[in-house]
Amino acid sequence: MARPVGQEAGHWYGEVAVHVRALAEAFRHHVQQSEGPEGLLPQIVGAQSRLIPAVQAVKREHQVLLVAMSRLEAAAGPSQGADEHAVREDALRLLHDVAVHRQRGSDLIYQAYYVDVEGGD
Repeated sequence: MARPVGQEAGHWYGEVAVHVRALAEAFRHHVQQSEGPEGLLPQIVGAQSRLIPAVQAVKREHQVLLVAMSRLEAAAGPSQGADEHAVREDALRLLHDVAVHRQRGSDLIYQAYYVDVEGGD
């Protein structure tokens, strides 16, 4: 992302598309693993039904992130001719959003398994 586009714009866009495709593939795997019948999200709901709204929010976030990845991959495609600055901004925003999602997931796990709801330590 940080590399200047220069005269090799086609190559830069191609690399971005490849990396976004790999990220999307890994993220789809994450979604399948966490939302599947044996996944962490159903386990959290089973252990702490009070967290159902938080689990639903994480599932919605999964879909929003997958859509953002698809759009970025399409924008970086060779035939799109998207503005390099817009692609770079979208990619950086996506990376930020994935990092926030990761933290939200960690917080959810903590709430489900490490916080004593009764108030004692």
